[in-house]
Amino acid sequence: MGPMQAVQVRSRSYQQQGSSSSQDTFDGTAKPDDEIKELPADDRPSASWAEQASTAQAPALTYHATPSASTLSSASGIFECYAAEPVRKRFKAPFQSHILDREVGNPKPWMNGRTTVKRDKRSYFTTLFGIFVGLALGIFVIVKDALHVDHYNYCPVLDDEFNGDSLDYSKWRVEQRLGGGESNDFTWYTGHNSYVADGNLWIVPTLTNETMLPIDYAAMNSTFIQLGNVCDSIHQSDCQIAADTEQNQTLVLPPVQSAMISTRDKVDLQYGRVVVRAKMPTGDWLRPQIALVSQGEEYGRYPASGMMTVFESRGNIAQHRLDQLNNEMISGLHWGPEDAPAYDRFYLTQGLYKVYRKFFNEKYYEFGMDWTPRSVTIWVNSRVRISFRYGFGRKFWDLGKFGYSYANGTIIGNPWQSAENQHIAPFDKPFYLRISLQAGGTDGYWMDSLPNKPWRNSDSRPQAMQRFLDYLSVWMPTWPSGDKIRDRGLAIDSIKLYQLVPRGQECSPL
Repeated sequence: MGPMQAVQVRSRSYQQQGSSSSQDTFDGTAKPDDEIKELPADDRPSASWAEQASTAQAPALTYHATPSASTLSSASGIFECYAAEPVRKRFKAPFQSHILDREVGNPKPWMNGRTTVKRDKRSYFTTLFGIFVGLALGIFVIVKDALHVDHYNYCPVLDDEFNGDSLDYSKWRVEQRLGGGESNDFTWYTGHNSYVADGNLWIVPTLTNETMLPIDYAAMNSTFIQLGNVCDSIHQSDCQIAADTEQNQTLVLPPVQSAMISTRDKVDLQYGRVVVRAKMPTGDWLRPQIALVSQGEEYGRYPASGMMTVFESRGNIAQHRLDQLNNEMISGLHWGPEDAPAYDRFYLTQGLYKVYRKFFNEKYYEFGMDWTPRSVTIWVNSRVRISFRYGFGRKFWDLGKFGYSYANGTIIGNPWQSAENQHIAPFDKPFYLRISLQAGGTDGYWMDSLPNKPWRNSDSRPQAMQRFLDYLSVWMPTWPSGDKIRDRGLAIDSIKLYQLVPRGQECSPL
């Protein structure tokens, strides 16, 4: 080969293979349609190099997907001569449709020679029949429910907004008692812990050793205290406390004084509506309660005659959204055998309602209950925000499954066996409204798992009250005091009671 005047270089051809690098191919011959370029004079090889290459055998060239750094550096000048080709995208054929073309022929070739008219008609009329049955059932349900709607009116029997400066004692009674009642609480209910002011009825708790009156001291000695005629409870056990002298125990008074107001023997309901607008107290171990209590205990002592809790909560401040303290209310029905609080089946007929902002001690809420011969519904602020609902149907004795006898062998008697409406009893008799602010209690409402709880539910009432008082320095700072002492109290803005009467019956004026 003579001295090279020009070097013909064939442009590389690249083949795109997936995501891997392409492999170069060079056939050593120039084709008419190949692109020819002339190298600059400075980059042309010398004649001596060309003569040596003509006498030596050309080595086999091997191309790799990723050339080495030395190869790239030596061939950098040659790569500049290659013409850049655009990267071609892979062509993807459109999805082939498998829909049968009706214009081509029979869309169901497997049905050739078969008669489809009868089958098509059968499918058509079967569909129509299903639609007709569905519509008929829907109309039947609507008509049935419409015919069973309760046709009642609500007649107001009490409407008090506490605009004066004292209670209307023709409607209200201030209960005074010492005993723990249904919850076995640690409260002494007095006549000086409730008052009317600023358009509210206030129930404010205090410590017994700070607010005892001379008349209170006159009713007690070292082993016994009795309220006498001042006591408003129908049970003597709520009117006195006696120390267990056989165990060398001294008298332990309830450490907290509070108030309980009711409409007992003033205003009662046998089916109706209750609406109470109130703001709840702040303070550890305080327990506000709004409830309907049996007027005459016709089925026996609690829980046989029943109790309907409209609202019940705890005064402890919630620190987490999952806490069950002042951010949660409990409502429901209490019922069970006579004088056996341990057999109260409240847990079978209770409801919970929780708020995540503006807890019950931070603003006024409206708590209501609708009580009819068919159901009990308890709601918050609106009748669509239901806290609890129970429809009467199954007998409470069957629902409770109380067994045959108590632990001591005494036979458990059915207190509602002779009731006229056994599927409603004991909630088929007159009830009155009762509002109270309690402290503590050993009935299980305050779980032993709560942090910093001073007592246990297994303690006797005197022992639990003493332990509660021993931790005074722990829980007392959580009770507002000074100018904010009312914040530890229950503030009631208004109370409305309505009696259920047949539709068309006129209501008597208040």
